[in-house]
Amino acid sequence: MDYLKLFLSKTKISGKEVVFGLPESQVFLHILQISAADKKQISQLVGQEAAKNIPLKSADMMLNHRVLFQNNKIVNILIAAASRQTAHEWQALFHKLNLNVEIFDIETMAAARSLLSGVKEAKIRAIVDIGSKTTNIAIFNQQNKIELSHTLNIAGDEL
Repeated sequence: MDYLKLFLSKTKISGKEVVFGLPESQVFLHILQISAADKKQISQLVGQEAAKNIPLKSADMMLNHRVLFQNNKIVNILIAAASRQTAHEWQALFHKLNLNVEIFDIETMAAARSLLSGVKEAKIRAIVDIGSKTTNIAIFNQQNKIELSHTLNIAGDEL
């Protein structure tokens, strides 16, 4: 903590609001494919699907979704969830640094926005993030929308 405070004190950053990318190990992603539906139906189905497939109690679940693809037959939806308790723990850490988390993002999605913007030659793209304990692999389509995300329990410490 002291190292972070020292680092921040030596920068010329004046803002106190941050956007924080939750580590992939603390986020649950699920891609749902349904028949074409309206927004109200989608919201209801997302909640039901999250309850079935995400290993968090509904009271502890922070849930969001985004339509990845839609035509008049099907809708592909990315469901993202994280633990409220985990988010509160991160908020407490940033509070000790006199920072306020305005937005929780998903680390992989933030990396994709940064790394894939302007990339046009490939039809399918991948981001492979090899950490010390896990490797996160995310596959993106031509529109830079996530198609698949998977975490492997093999990484730098074992390589």
